[in-house]
Amino acid sequence: VAVGISTPKATKDPTEAGTVVDRWSKSASPIALSGDWHPMKKSIAVGRQDGLVEIVGERFHRLIQHENPVRAVSFSTDGNLLVTASDDGMLCLWDTSRAIPVLVHHVIQAHSSWILSLTSLWDSRRFVSCGADGRIHIWSSGQMDQALHTFTSDNTVWTIHSQAVKPQRQAKPTQIPPRLVSGSENGWMQIYSLEA
Repeated sequence: VAVGISTPKATKDPTEAGTVVDRWSKSASPIALSGDWHPMKKSIAVGRQDGLVEIVGERFHRLIQHENPVRAVSFSTDGNLLVTASDDGMLCLWDTSRAIPVLVHHVIQAHSSWILSLTSLWDSRRFVSCGADGRIHIWSSGQMDQALHTFTSDNTVWTIHSQAVKPQRQAKPTQIPPRLVSGSENGWMQIYSLEA
């Protein structure tokens, strides 16, 4: 049985840092390997070792498409899409704006090995995947047949992260342009420009 994730009603959370404020599980749940908070709702997407993806919160949904462990899940910045990725290199794109999430598209061989991390870009239509094959792919939700762009590394890329919001164009010289940051098995952090 899933229990909704509660949020404090006070404007300031009086809970001491590090305190567990809520829990949910079902009997004999497979290991949770990944998770992402919905940016607008009180819900979280969880990727599990058995290939299930669950959205838990105001409503409970079980998304069945993967047959391998789901190591990465990521909501778009507007919360209308959810991208999920598994150890067999499959990416799935779900429309979460509906009452019941719907599979929009899937890429069978997005990576030749485990997909280890996902991140959404600020426009809510593009996202980035990285994996054990040493590749970082930028995808568009409108064109899933092939990646828009690919960066290659000699090492497994374990994590990828982007800026959550589009940087504002200002005349300040300290303005940070759009970037991705990745972490590889050799300990390197690499920063990629997203400017054309």
